[in-house]
Amino acid sequence: MPLNPNRPATEPTAGEKPSSNEGDLMSEKAHHIEPSMASGWLRALRQNIVWVAVLTVLGAGAGAGASLAQPTSYEASTQMMLLPVNGKDAGDVNSTAGVAQSMISSYAQAVTSDSVLAPAAATAHVEGITSKLAKDITVTVPSGTVVLNVVVKNADAKKAADLANAIDTEFVKQAPQLMPRITAGGTILQPTILRPASTPTTPVSLGT
Repeated sequence: MPLNPNRPATEPTAGEKPSSNEGDLMSEKAHHIEPSMASGWLRALRQNIVWVAVLTVLGAGAGAGASLAQPTSYEASTQMMLLPVNGKDAGDVNSTAGVAQSMISSYAQAVTSDSVLAPAAATAHVEGITSKLAKDITVTVPSGTVVLNVVVKNADAKKAADLANAIDTEFVKQAPQLMPRITAGGTILQPTILRPASTPTTPVSLGT
């Protein structure tokens, strides 16, 4: 077949395979990475690593800051017991014990009522609305008893103890008016303070 004079001598004709040298050259070009491209990849990789490190540090710092932002809290506790008094049948254990246990939950709820908590907070010089203060007061009753355990939490250790004791004093004073007589003989359950609160020295939470 006659050669086309306008055709480059190195270009293979139709159906002709590239020479070995030409194939090696093409393969070399396919695997060759320009230095500028490699430099760009490395620069992008380094930037990503730096951002990951920065975000990690910022996240850890934010978590630590939120933890430290939480106030330190102290808890002061008191204990009261309900005793039957002022009735003809006050000394009759059988007629009062069962009723007393059935009423103890009502007494526990009355401890944090506005009528008790408002004057108690004023006496202890603790500021805040009663509904908010009540969230930091826990009243529990051990099973099978007529004992009230009162726990007050506050950021100030002295105020925690002062409020707990003021609550007990106010509740003892107001109980006869707050709670009904529990028997036909006119007996009521009168709270008596068994253990007043002392100022706590160790916080229950320290910035956590």
